[in-house]
Amino acid sequence: MAGLRGFVRTQVELAQVELEGLFLLHEEETREAVVPRLALVELADDPTNNRRGWNFLQDHRTRAALPTTGEQWLMDRVVATDWLRAEWVGVRPHDHQVMWHTTVVDAYLGQVDQFLERLLLLMHLTAGQPARATELLGIRHSNTVCGQHRNLFIEHGVVSLVTAYHKGYSMTGSTKIIHRYLPAEVSELVVYYLWLILPFARAVQALAHGTRQARSPLPVATGPQSGSGGMGQWPAAGGAPA
Repeated sequence: MAGLRGFVRTQVELAQVELEGLFLLHEEETREAVVPRLALVELADDPTNNRRGWNFLQDHRTRAALPTTGEQWLMDRVVATDWLRAEWVGVRPHDHQVMWHTTVVDAYLGQVDQFLERLLLLMHLTAGQPARATELLGIRHSNTVCGQHRNLFIEHGVVSLVTAYHKGYSMTGSTKIIHRYLPAEVSELVVYYLWLILPFARAVQALAHGTRQARSPLPVATGPQSGSGGMGQWPAAGGAPA
């Protein structure tokens, strides 16, 4: 048991390091000085809201508690910071079109997927009795058309996962609803990803590759992103998407 606890602690520490990398921190910057603070206990949720695309980050009480909405935080950081702007974007010589470096974007999206793989492992190990693969891989952070209602919520300062257990359904005619709760350290990883990382990942994928295809509503790795390599075009309006 001590070995398992040590393994989980190591995985949490590695996930924190990977998350800091996704915040695009310079070696001379500290997370405390740059990244908005997160108070999980102040976040609220409405489990009854079934609007498409909705999750707890859109709850008016949560938005009031967060220091920033999150949709533009990383994008604004890249655009406003000289060394990040030089790394991520360039100007095409023949027409002076501002372009996103797709190699940098793809490398970042790969880092996102690596972080999500570790996060999935932590969700599996720390949320009580381990879920079956079909339960774990069916977790949705937002309401969808096909998957319908989400099953990831925020409750009393921790992230909860609600899954259905179908074993014995043919005999009883009913499914068992299982509530699992992530520890605070893992809950924080989940919320930071949904709040600050996911909006930026979606935006740069669209900007670099000219696609508005949304990343998965599942908090799991989505695999390599398609692209032609080189540079991707900035939108015609000259700004980043909201």
